[in-house]
Amino acid sequence: MIIKKKIINTIVIVVLSLGLALGAYAINNDKPVLNTAANVDVSDLPIYPMRSSFVINVDNPNAKVEFFDYVFVGKVVKNHGTVYSERVTMVAENAGTKDISAPYTIYEIEVIDNIKGNLNKNTPIEFRKDGGISADKKAVYVFENDELPAENKYYIFSGSAGNDGSIIISGPNSNIPLNASDKQDILSSKQYKEYKNAFENHVKVQRERSVSKFRE
Repeated sequence: MIIKKKIINTIVIVVLSLGLALGAYAINNDKPVLNTAANVDVSDLPIYPMRSSFVINVDNPNAKVEFFDYVFVGKVVKNHGTVYSERVTMVAENAGTKDISAPYTIYEIEVIDNIKGNLNKNTPIEFRKDGGISADKKAVYVFENDELPAENKYYIFSGSAGNDGSIIISGPNSNIPLNASDKQDILSSKQYKEYKNAFENHVKVQRERSVSKFRE
């Protein structure tokens, strides 16, 4: 579901540089807390855009295919809710700063086609999406030019493997929605062809990488 945007205050995330170069949050030692926000209607919630700096052009499929570990088409099977385990400093216009728990959402997806990498297509897998519903369930936090995936919809996902083998989907345009109802629609779509061509002509980027535990 594409979330309807409302008028909001401009806010900025103060971030640290990550090895993935996507921007990391300041992390505390709090135990992750699962919020059953999967059942919350987000259509009328205000959106607070998260902002960060990126070492690649996140609007360029070639740059994304070169940088990310996995690029694939997936169907969202289930939204398992939002987790809060990190603290970020939010800077609001005329409102000073405050620390909040950074949300990320856990999804279960079915991999339809691997563009880059070889994720398992036989069993649904889980991934973490940076962003989600706030702990008080009164707002949604997502990166600019990004949206939360919706159940039963198809997307082109760009993600990196964490040190624990998990998959992290993070940043603007990290899930590109596809107007498709089956695999044939996907394979014939403009977006799929664009990313497929980008992979076939990509140049390998040298950086430290991890491997997903969900690979075939």
